[in-house]
Amino acid sequence: MDSQIKVFFAGQIQEGCDPQQVRQNLAKLHQVSLEKIEALFSGKRRVVKIVNDYAAAQKIQQVYTDAGAVCTIEPPPPEENDSVTVAEESLETEPERKGSEQEQTGADALAPNLFVSDFLETPEVKFEVLTYRSLAGSDNLAVANMIHKAQHSGVRLKQVRITLHNSEVILEAGALHFQQGNITIESKIGGVGGFFKKAVSKKLTDESAFKPTYRGSGEIYLEPGFGHFILLPLEDEEIVADKGMFLACQSSVEVGVATQKGLATGLLGGEGFFQTKLSGKGICVLQSPVPVKEIIKVSLNDDTLQVDGNFALLRKGNVEFTVKGATKSLIGSMTSGEGLLQTFHGTGEVWLAPTQSVYEQLALSGIGGMAGSEKGSGTRTK
Repeated sequence: MDSQIKVFFAGQIQEGCDPQQVRQNLAKLHQVSLEKIEALFSGKRRVVKIVNDYAAAQKIQQVYTDAGAVCTIEPPPPEENDSVTVAEESLETEPERKGSEQEQTGADALAPNLFVSDFLETPEVKFEVLTYRSLAGSDNLAVANMIHKAQHSGVRLKQVRITLHNSEVILEAGALHFQQGNITIESKIGGVGGFFKKAVSKKLTDESAFKPTYRGSGEIYLEPGFGHFILLPLEDEEIVADKGMFLACQSSVEVGVATQKGLATGLLGGEGFFQTKLSGKGICVLQSPVPVKEIIKVSLNDDTLQVDGNFALLRKGNVEFTVKGATKSLIGSMTSGEGLLQTFHGTGEVWLAPTQSVYEQLALSGIGGMAGSEKGSGTRTK
């Protein structure tokens, strides 16, 4: 009988499985809520079970496999150890042998430690969030130290891959990292008038005016980063997103500009006069300042939501955005300590990122700067 055989899970989902369905399967398996099961998908390897024999470990592994997840066993079963030994010996005697690993294409060939943490697809296009399990390090000690701290904190490098099948997508200018396949790039200007219109739009919105269209068949990789990506399907609807969130979308989605109503809202709302508007039907890729699991989605039914700070990420439906005082009078608002509040009224949904201000404050002054602070989040609407 063996001892201390560990079954690990690092959030990896089997190819072709629905990430949300896998989460539901595991939540049912462990008899916990979806919120609690989300911790298993942080990218950090977690011990699912410690057993004393391989039969028990493989049984647990099979249960996870049936749920659509991928588990690993350490140390691996004896037959796996034997196969590894044979492979290593063969590589020494046949250095030019061409096996399946060398014939792989896409993310698996570029980085073996990549796994798909989320995806959405249609017959024409597939959007995937690729997550690096770890980074090997750098020859720069300072960079290596930062990588170590990020790894220890559960922060993972991520990258979006878009696979086109004779279709097209729209990207934010500068979002491309590299591409492979028969893909052409077109930047639609619309003549001299269109050029100046887009240039003015860029000046007002602080967003890229010229969003190129990528057309054809192949793979597109967006710039990697330690941030958070949201794959959002639109079903003949419209959303208004915070500036800088948009990264890519299917060409069936129209990318436009939403203008704030009223001078006070534009000047004092904290969002500027213009935001990004996405409308139509298709998949969008957004980048979020906080993990998806920390976003609170507030549903409104002819209701009002008031927010003290700039942490409303997007809104959808028939929701109007304005700025109002915390009290009925200007003096009352000034003396209440709350000032002006972002106000959302109507029927629809508003996405909030309450932890965004916490991370911003930590970046500015660390943990000590938050202890007993009387100044609030530091992101108050002015």
